[in-house]
Amino acid sequence: MQELKQQGWFKSSHSNNNCVEVTQLSPGVIGVRNSDQPGNELHLTPAAFAWLVAFARESVTHL
Repeated sequence: MQELKQQGWFKSSHSNNNCVEVTQLSPGVIGVRNSDQPGNELHLTPAAFAWLVAFARESVTHL
């Protein structure tokens, strides 16, 4: 498996330090991880990441 280089992990400006972090690993791969357990990552396509964000937004508005 090809090793992907991260550009730096970013948190939401709305975070209280308990959140998801993201980074662009390559042009077609976005890394997502829990800030409490940074050793575990999801690697998503930009389309999958966009869907995840839209799903999260929709879920929050229905709480």
